Amino acid sequence: MAEQVSETIPPELKSQIEKACDWFVEEAKKDYHNPLQPVQQFEEKVRLDVGDAFSGLISRNLHAREVLSELLQKEEDENPEMSEDARFSTWENSFDEIRKQLSEGAIKPYSDESQKPIQEQFNISWNFLDRIYRIAESLIEEGAYQDAAAIFDLLMFLHPFVQAYGIGKARALFGAEQFEQALQQYKFCLIFDPENPAIFFEIARCHFQLKDMPQTLASLESCLSLCYQNATYKDLLAQATTIKYAIESKKLTV
Repeated sequence: MAEQVSETIPPELKSQIEKACDWFVEEAKKDYHNPLQPVQQFEEKVRLDVGDAFSGLISRNLHAREVLSELLQKEEDENPEMSEDARFSTWENSFDEIRKQLSEGAIKPYSDESQKPIQEQFNISWNFLDRIYRIAESLIEEGAYQDAAAIFDLLMFLHPFVQAYGIGKARALFGAEQFEQALQQYKFCLIFDPENPAIFFEIARCHFQLKDMPQTLASLESCLSLCYQNATYKDLLAQATTIKYAIESKKLTV
């Protein structure tokens, strides 16, 4: 299966990206006070960074749809009794409408804290999202990490408050050896679940791969502290204790 992210972005979405860049530039300029960098250079950097971020997200979502349509259709051919609310054909028009409204600026995802997730706005069934999630997990198991990360991006776009989607993306990034990006994703996951020792353990693994031993040990210490408070994490406690000792005794190095 292709791991290459599509670079083709429809013209109407490119236009919307340009509008978003204009808005971000104007907002960023309000608090800009750096005499060492001319404001024009600052504007160019903000525009480039925002444009790259939006273009990357849209390209990954388009790529995710390409991958998904093939895999979902294969599943449906093999399971003709599958319920309608779990079928891709049932929700294909909704995805087209989401893309249309995004390009027109009719919806601005999560620009307002009170705004409902896209999944709820368009009544996309959880059965369908669960299918997408299972496919993304299977792609990680197959080593198709970039495809999996793109699909988790899509799931997070549809419903950003499902912790499993963010964790899944972090796992895919780690598998792709994008350790810095995986680290940032795991840190984001902590916002929603700050007392989860497993996240601190994964953060430690990222720091270890980035050869940052002080942060590796600090993250393991946070993991252990939380494990001691909850007996259900006894296996993780043993694993983290062993790894921390191995690092401190120089028996485990990068």
